[in-house]
Amino acid sequence: MYIDNVISFDSIEVNIASIEKKRIIGNIKFDDFSYRLIFTYAEDIDVDRNIAGLILTMPAINFTYFARKLVLNFPVSPTDIELIKNFMKINAHEVFINKIINRRYDYIKPEFIPAEDDITAANADGITELVCPETFSEERPWNTSPDKVAIMSSGGKESLLAFGIFNEINKPENNYSFYFEESGSHWLTAKTAYDYYRENFGNVMKVWSNTDRFYHEMLNHIKIVNTDMIDILSDDYPIQVFIFPVYIFLLLPLLKKYSIGNIIMGDEFDDPREMGDYKGLKYYYGIFDQTYDFNHMLSLYFNKKGVNAGVYSIVYPVTGYLEEKILMERYRDLFLQQRSC
Repeated sequence: MYIDNVISFDSIEVNIASIEKKRIIGNIKFDDFSYRLIFTYAEDIDVDRNIAGLILTMPAINFTYFARKLVLNFPVSPTDIELIKNFMKINAHEVFINKIINRRYDYIKPEFIPAEDDITAANADGITELVCPETFSEERPWNTSPDKVAIMSSGGKESLLAFGIFNEINKPENNYSFYFEESGSHWLTAKTAYDYYRENFGNVMKVWSNTDRFYHEMLNHIKIVNTDMIDILSDDYPIQVFIFPVYIFLLLPLLKKYSIGNIIMGDEFDDPREMGDYKGLKYYYGIFDQTYDFNHMLSLYFNKKGVNAGVYSIVYPVTGYLEEKILMERYRDLFLQQRSC
């Protein structure tokens, strides 16, 4: 079967190395290799092993299609297990269809391109087993305020517009902007807005991480990837499609710290067509984490976990053209900080 030929790891293991006042450090082990994954907050956090482990797991899900097992060496609940299994299956479909079959660049070695009879549900689902040695049944809920919002922020028009709207309709002290700084140059598209927010607004939160280096290291160990191509300049990742789950789970310690009850995504209505199946296989065109289904799934998950927080986008019904127009005409100061689409 095709999936057996593309397996690159017997297992991917997520281990917590340390939890510090401002840092979560993990050891992601993939067979005989390992990577020290780091998340550094700009402020003190209070996080348990469950949340820390979930944060470390999100980047690894991008590569579970190529592993026989995903082993979580930290305590998880049935609610966590259900979500991660759903994430793994959706990610498998996205990788198989969007990254391997409907690839936009030559990231995949020709000998690993699926034949027509390889395009089956079994190959799309993958064979990855989720292994959780340590489980618990009772969640630890915390209180949140429905008036407080955390806006996933960047240099893009959606997040800038969302921030402008909430600054107009909500009390400014209840608005929190959240920035994620990767160690690579991708951060430069957000830095202009981040610096402006720091100078002009309160409640600006940030986390630094080396996830982009982790992604690069993992790509070098996936046998179907043409490693000569992974450093080319492009507008697409070779394999990774689960990007925003990393950001949202990083936000959890800050939601708890400030009792924030709303997570605002920058999803836009940029394609009026329905997302049809591919030869009978469900997939999300590589943007599952920017869809209503993703937001709804996470909102339900948080509710089951005892975290009364909703995930949604206030600009989802609006096209990109209208977003840009509103941003330019109504929130021009924020428009001037835009550095990405």
